Amino acid sequence: MTTTCSCFVGCFAPSSININELIAITDRNAARGAIDDTANLARHRLWLFSGTRDTIAPQRLVADLFAYYRHYLAAANMAYKNDVAAEHAMPTDFFGNPCGILDDPYIVNCSYDAAGQLLLWIHGNLNPRNAAPLGGAFVNFDQGEFIDHSIEHGMAPDGWLFVPAGCANRQSCKLHVAFHGCKQYETYRYFSPASGLVTCGTTFVRNTGYNKWAGTNNIIVLYPQAIASAPIGFAPNPYGCWDWWGFDDENYAIKSDRQMAARQSHGRQNSRQFPPAGMQPAAVTNTALGPVAHDAIARPNNAASVAFNASNRGFKALCPGSFFSTSAVRRRRSIRGNYRETT
Repeated sequence: MTTTCSCFVGCFAPSSININELIAITDRNAARGAIDDTANLARHRLWLFSGTRDTIAPQRLVADLFAYYRHYLAAANMAYKNDVAAEHAMPTDFFGNPCGILDDPYIVNCSYDAAGQLLLWIHGNLNPRNAAPLGGAFVNFDQGEFIDHSIEHGMAPDGWLFVPAGCANRQSCKLHVAFHGCKQYETYRYFSPASGLVTCGTTFVRNTGYNKWAGTNNIIVLYPQAIASAPIGFAPNPYGCWDWWGFDDENYAIKSDRQMAARQSHGRQNSRQFPPAGMQPAAVTNTALGPVAHDAIARPNNAASVAFNASNRGFKALCPGSFFSTSAVRRRRSIRGNYRETT
């Protein structure tokens, strides 16, 4: 819905989105089975955020998105937060650039816990978030199990999960999927005046706020990873975005899309116990960036942590800093493939 403007040069002209046409296209795709039945949306709870200072995807675009979903959802199931003076980034209350800054790593400290508010809206009553060290571990898994030649199709070789301690002990847990934005994938590198060339690493995975709530509420958080690519015969993807405009697959908006199918395949690996047998400890590093200042971004935190290796199998953001999340109440997903688990 934002592919004709924004992301690379911004969007400043009046909105030209034909919502009724998009609804008609959606309904046609559902009728032919290319997407799931739109009636399923009626039981969903939708949470939208748009900062008042967003210069990349202005608020009128998100208002159009709200109107589009309003066709399928009751107003009581929808929430739209649009009064925070945030730029185009993921807002938190503990990490990132100043709220109104548009810059790497596209996470901003607005004294507003967006991840928490999103999860509370979706799930209702939750236990308070963990203010102490996280009660869980980070798992690095193989995405290549679900899509051949993943890099050629804009997906990184590996992805991440945060697994609460209770879920690792074979309890039944919820699953929440958090998609990073463009320029937020793990191997993205950029120049910081204070520190030189830095790598994004697991900054989005560790510093967006989801894990604090997940650890106290038995929610496994899945962080799929895109990667910059320029597939032969298709438009390039220089910023490591998810395929929301067809750079890899012209069917990007329906179930047969390569990236969509890969993520769905991972989600179907259910009714398995976590962790798998045969895990062996190994040493890894925390690659998230340290505290961020707009003109002085710290180098990665290389504190050592514990990892596990096993022979087993592993699993759309919009513009730089856009984020998209989805949650589902379901049993743990199996993670089968090569992976590392870190604290």
